[in-house]
Amino acid sequence: MIFIPFRLFFLLQARPLDGIYSGYTDFQFFVSDGFGLLTLAFWGISRFLHRQKLSKGPIFLTIPIIGLTLLALLSAPGSLDPGLSIYHGLRLILLALLYLYVLNEITHLHQVVFPLVVQILIQSVIAIGQIFNQRSLGLSVIGEVELEPLWPGISIVLSEARLSLRAYGLSDHPNILGGSLAFSLLLIIAWYIQKNKLRRAAWVAIMILGSVALFLTYSRSAWLAFLAGSIATAFLLYRKKLNKSLRRWLFITLTLSIALLPILWMNADFLAARLGLKNSFRLLRTESTSLYQREVLFRAAAEVFIENSISGVGLGTMPQAIQLNNPQFRFFSQPAHFALLDVAGEIGLLGAFFYAVILIGPWLRLGINSRVVLSKDLIATSAVLLAITVVGLFDYYPWLLAPGRLWQWIIWGLWARTYLDSQRGQSIV
Repeated sequence: MIFIPFRLFFLLQARPLDGIYSGYTDFQFFVSDGFGLLTLAFWGISRFLHRQKLSKGPIFLTIPIIGLTLLALLSAPGSLDPGLSIYHGLRLILLALLYLYVLNEITHLHQVVFPLVVQILIQSVIAIGQIFNQRSLGLSVIGEVELEPLWPGISIVLSEARLSLRAYGLSDHPNILGGSLAFSLLLIIAWYIQKNKLRRAAWVAIMILGSVALFLTYSRSAWLAFLAGSIATAFLLYRKKLNKSLRRWLFITLTLSIALLPILWMNADFLAARLGLKNSFRLLRTESTSLYQREVLFRAAAEVFIENSISGVGLGTMPQAIQLNNPQFRFFSQPAHFALLDVAGEIGLLGAFFYAVILIGPWLRLGINSRVVLSKDLIATSAVLLAITVVGLFDYYPWLLAPGRLWQWIIWGLWARTYLDSQRGQSIV
């Protein structure tokens, strides 16, 4: 959990293609992959020695996850890049196993909360330092991107009078860092409001630090995800009449808002630019180009899907398919910023159906299953589940990139565990 957003990786095989970011085509082994494999290896040994019964989770999640994995592997023979599809297919197998590990072994929320606190501390301190210095901090040895605001390809935010670097931390992109901070903060806040005996000042300081870093990523999708998850938390607490927890949620929300006010005030022009105020989406080059690029990529990905709706073009190959269809593409070829469309284009309609079932199924079950007790744990994981679903509506990294996939499959596992425990009237706090 600590290393999910880290960019640090070992290059297994360079596979450069002109016009496509190397991270979409190279074979890479991330530091998070190493810890994930060790976790699964030790878990497998433990299971073998103790012969423990394996929970398979709710069928409306587990079966579509298995189906998605199988279709991803089956896409390889007809893929535009069979080797790349096999590489990503192996990753999905490991993620499916990780889903089962989380479902079976995460018995207390503090098992994930404390690693997330460490993640926030590391990433936030570096992210804030990058914004203060307006350049990278010389930490490339541990994966930091080399940053200068005026370099091509570096994410910046521009107002009418000035520009600023967007916070990367040790991630590959501000959107990835923003998502990680949003999901981490939602889980930490949801856990915090359940506890009675905590050193309040220290925990509030950690949440303020993470909130400042989240703002400085200037990631609209991460902001929206955090807002959606926060509103969901409050609504579900109110619906369940958990008044004490709701008052604590209001306290921490008010505290974080007040703490952020000076940062918002000092960067009000950048905030306005990212929110489209003062006609920024039309007048500011960075904003208008970003929105136009997303529109062009969406149309290009939709064309790929329409032409390959049954079998898809192969797992992980959407950037290559877009480039093949558009040889004179004016942007770097990348997936559409809509995860479900990328799933459909890469592994076909049936794969998109499985993915949609995973996204929608939990909410349908909560609505129709009267046996489910809406526990505090289920409220917490549901809020984060909603947050990452929102990100998938505006970005592709929950489907394609290693950090986003880790978050997506881990959250599915956490939600499945809390759902089953709620059915049994248990709690994992």
